[in-house]
Amino acid sequence: MAVIDPRLSATASKADEWLPVKPGEDGALAVAMAHTILTEGLWNREFVGDFKDGENRFIPGKRVNEEDFEEKFTHGLVRWWNLELKDRTAEWAAKITELPAHQIRSVAAAFAKASPRAISWVGGGPVMQVRGAYTAMAAHALNGLVGSVDNVGGTMKGNKKFMDKWLDYKPFMDEVAKKGTKHKKIDQRGTKEFSALKGGKSGGGVVTNRCADAIIDEDPYDVKGTIGYFNNFAFSCPQSERWHRALAKIPTVVHVTTHASEFTWFADIVLPASHHMYEKWGLCPAMANGFTQITMNQPVIEPVWDVKIDETEVPWLIGAKLAEKGFTNLQDYLKQIKDPETGATAANEQEFALYALKHTTRVLWDPEKHKGGDSFNGWKDLKAKGVWN
Repeated sequence: MAVIDPRLSATASKADEWLPVKPGEDGALAVAMAHTILTEGLWNREFVGDFKDGENRFIPGKRVNEEDFEEKFTHGLVRWWNLELKDRTAEWAAKITELPAHQIRSVAAAFAKASPRAISWVGGGPVMQVRGAYTAMAAHALNGLVGSVDNVGGTMKGNKKFMDKWLDYKPFMDEVAKKGTKHKKIDQRGTKEFSALKGGKSGGGVVTNRCADAIIDEDPYDVKGTIGYFNNFAFSCPQSERWHRALAKIPTVVHVTTHASEFTWFADIVLPASHHMYEKWGLCPAMANGFTQITMNQPVIEPVWDVKIDETEVPWLIGAKLAEKGFTNLQDYLKQIKDPETGATAANEQEFALYALKHTTRVLWDPEKHKGGDSFNGWKDLKAKGVWN
């Protein structure tokens, strides 16, 4: 197991290889690994294909005739080589990533030799930055090179998960809120510089790391307040010093978190959050080995401190305070989420957290609404077993 992470995380500490890549340079590492796999002839020919005469023409710096290669399940490999990979040697990447060239080569070779039961598991770090989509594509393409796509031990598509949708909030929006939804996004998505394509539509994606520059430059707004939860952009984003300046500039910063972090340094108000492992109601959809699971988070101990659940109790309490000031919209909306078993309306934030989870998972535990996967005999049965497969 090789872990690519700028910091020595708990996962990295248990790896066979730790690659402390320079933040933001995962893409350079990925294309250098692809270059190594191709030049050393380590690609999976059963999945990818091969040169028609069997001679490896992937030579560093040399273009390849697309007609000489017969592809099977990949698309455009030789074109990718000609446009991007031919000059991306391990030595080239070493200068950019600050990783030793010999380690880049050895990890790439080991990955390829594990074919087809190898996986390039792309986490959030490489992609949550400007043009991170290209990094994600390069890192994921490694799975194609070793034939691990749709293969046990590689990348497999999970089955559909079933959860009830939340109720429509639009009827509870006042004119100020409706007007606000038409404003430009703070991350500058949909602009010429940051088109943030999603589904072919400009502005459909998110460019989180641009928020720092937008706040500093007051473009498109002069931000006066922000609430962050379970984020640490002041540590995790490339060139995090920009985030230090941006957060210091905002008059009111609120952070909802389980523990103090670099982002918390700049918080005017810290709201301690419940820990997902043992203090809160919640769920966690996941996929592995071709299966989809929805695991339950539920309180198993009394909270150690005065903590609240970030996505249910905190909004409920904010809604209650707004209602005291005459703005009842949020509270009225949240009260639409009732206990599916009794029809009761939540009287406090703790009840709301429970009812929200029961509402979201009703298609799992209610026999009359069951759509697929494990079946349960009511809420208590799901709660006792703790996971739907």
